[in-house]
Amino acid sequence: MILGKVEHANRYGAISDGIAKALRIISSEDLSARAIGRYEIDGDNLVMLVQEYDTRKRSEGVWEAHRKYIDLQLVLTGEESMGRADIADLHSRKPYDAALDVELFDGDGDYFRVPAGSFAIFFPNDAHMPCLATEESAKVRKVVFKIAAK
Repeated sequence: MILGKVEHANRYGAISDGIAKALRIISSEDLSARAIGRYEIDGDNLVMLVQEYDTRKRSEGVWEAHRKYIDLQLVLTGEESMGRADIADLHSRKPYDAALDVELFDGDGDYFRVPAGSFAIFFPNDAHMPCLATEESAKVRKVVFKIAAK
């Protein structure tokens, strides 16, 4: 897992070509102008999801992990808390669904604040719990890049 700020995005591009492409978009485009929805950037290799929602209580969150994709989650406005745990330290709640590329887990992990202008990158071994309130529920606008894990 990586936690970074937009102004330092160029530091992480060497990890993979897909991450580099997503970070170039973050650094060069006003993503707040994008409409809510799904955008294919490079077919199934790089997809961008623009989302807007109210954050929720930690007790309402769910641990999730993906096998086919790396998640790069950028908070555009507002702030949220996210959780991270290694999948080896959790218990599977719902088996892996290949069609949805998700497995759900029970357990606990570490939580951190992600303010506007910051992003988190979650790899296939990183279960994550996004969309959590830092104190009280707040409106968040976020972009999630789904980057093929190769």
